[in-house]
Amino acid sequence: MAKTILICGKQASGKTVSLRNLPPEHTFWIDSDGKFDQWKGFSKQYNKKNKNYAKTNDMNQILNLMQLIEKQPQIHYLVLDTINSVMTKAEMANDAPSGNGFQKYKAIGEFGYNIVERGNAMRDNLVIIFVGHTAGNDDGFEELIVTGKKLEKIKLSGYISVVIICRHEDGKYKYIIRSNDSSARVPFGYFEGVDEADNDIMLVLKELEWVDNTETK
Repeated sequence: MAKTILICGKQASGKTVSLRNLPPEHTFWIDSDGKFDQWKGFSKQYNKKNKNYAKTNDMNQILNLMQLIEKQPQIHYLVLDTINSVMTKAEMANDAPSGNGFQKYKAIGEFGYNIVERGNAMRDNLVIIFVGHTAGNDDGFEELIVTGKKLEKIKLSGYISVVIICRHEDGKYKYIIRSNDSSARVPFGYFEGVDEADNDIMLVLKELEWVDNTETK
């Protein structure tokens, strides 16, 4: 069973750039948003020549990539940036599910669930990092944006082991580890006495003991 983590937040909250210290030689990046460059030097680290980058928001293509990565032991981290783009693609595509609104959004919601479920089922020494967009509900509670009532009901983020909220406040980018006004959470016993952390995925992975010992130092 793979280790899954959701890095989410509102626009320009530092979600993607917080992944800047992942080791490219052990990471595969699925770019579903089609951004040009995530940070300075990104395209030199992640590209087709290095065989660690693919640009697609098609669910079936992503599921096929996940199957291929399952057989590549040198890959320790798989990034999907963003899971929202996959659900949006399903909603806007010409071949989107037909029928009434309930049937359509039920099927679209299953696309997002299928990817999370597939991620959870992958090999034990793989960390799946889902990146997603959040919004606040009527009560001000911040959580992952999903498409369709079915996913809203089951809470897709509840099927992911760790949820980190990114925020940009007072000129500083930071991670929210746990809070009363968001879905942020980590397993019991980790980050004791701490509700915030620096905007760096590797710090979180080291605390969770999710960093592979065979990686190049």
